[in-house]
Amino acid sequence: MGYFPNGTAGDAFYETHCAGCVHDEEWREHERNPCPVWNAHLLYSYQLCNEKGLPGKDILDMLIPHDGSGCAMQHPSPKVLAARDERGRLQLRLLDLQRAAERTGSR
Repeated sequence: MGYFPNGTAGDAFYETHCAGCVHDEEWREHERNPCPVWNAHLLYSYQLCNEKGLPGKDILDMLIPHDGSGCAMQHPSPKVLAARDERGRLQLRLLDLQRAAERTGSR
């Protein structure tokens, strides 16, 4: 389960696994309909973290496993993927320009 020892660890998980996920897109854009996986962990992980055999704990463990693999429901947002692709294209173009400048001896 996604029980985090402090806010920084929770924020790091969110930035790594949730910030680009389609399930949290509406929350990021309009502050409504937060991701149900993240929301369930925020609401119940502290209460259930040391429990054994409770269905709620088992469900939270399935959604964010202990193995560090992230969220089982994570799915990249098409908007985020498009932005990453655009940044990647811009970075490649910048590299091409830098290499061309190096070949011609100008900077």
